[in-house]
This record gives sequence, C-alpha cells and structure tokens, in this order.
Amino acid sequence: MIRGFLQFHNFMEVEYLPVVYPNQKESASNFAERTGESIASALNVVQTSHSYGDVMLLMKAAEAKQEKASSYMVELARVDNSLNISTLEALDFLDVFLSMNPGPSGRVEIQEFLRVLRLPFCPLSEKIFAFIDVEKYGTITFRQLSDSIRLAIPDITSEQVSIDD
Repeated sequence: MIRGFLQFHNFMEVEYLPVVYPNQKESASNFAERTGESIASALNVVQTSHSYGDVMLLMKAAEAKQEKASSYMVELARVDNSLNISTLEALDFLDVFLSMNPGPSGRVEIQEFLRVLRLPFCPLSEKIFAFIDVEKYGTITFRQLSDSIRLAIPDITSEQVSIDD
C-alpha cells in the first residue's frame, strides 16, 4: 500500500453506477439493502451482513488462541435482525462455547458439550445435540449453537445461558 502512495502516478478505474432512488413507501433499511445489492452486483461479489460485532467475536476468538478465529464470525447483523441476538449476547454465547474446548477446526464434540452444560449422557441429550448438529458431523460449531439456542428458546437472555463454575 505504501508503495502505491510513493509512485508518481497510479492507475485506477472508475465505474459510475446508476443512481438508486428510494421508493415512496420504502424504509431506510430497505433502501440501504437495495443500494448495497446494486453495488455488490456491479462489483460481482456476494453481499454479506458482517458487522462490527463480528470483529469483536473474531478478536475474542483470537485472544482465546483459536486457530481459525474467522470461523466464529456469524454475520451478526443478519443474526441480530432475524434471531434478535445482540452483540453482547453473542459474546456471552462465545464464552460458553469456548469453555467447551473446541478443536482446531472450531468444532465441539458431544462429550464437551454435555460437560459444560452439565447434562447426563442419555438419549435425550443426544437428541438435543443432534438438533444443533445440522450438518450431522458429530460436532457443532459456534454458529450452529447460537442459532439453535435462539430458535429453540426465543426469549432466552444471556444470563440464562451463562454457565457458573
């Protein structure tokens, strides 16, 4: 990047996009989403819902010495809108998940899951784990755990999820 600033001239390409106007009855968030889709389409990239909350999750996972810290980013803006999970609640969920000692791939096995949640190994707890393990790998990810908790118990608070030692 510094090398680019030190050159006498730099080449770039500017592409003018068509102006996007808001509709009469369109909300600001819908207009912003439509504008973002227009920009993503022109750049030929996928539009994501990553937010600053994802950076906070990434930093917390990196502080916990997780090899693939980026796997803990869950597009928090999408999750917040659809499942009503705040950034602080996601950070609390991450604390609980990290206490399950995820492997290098960022996945937790059933034994660690049951140990942290203090559940006995029985057919019911196996069914609970299978509900969360949507990919059927025998392990779960942080995203699967946070989505499943919010889908199964929509009114749960972060205090109810915290595990006290």
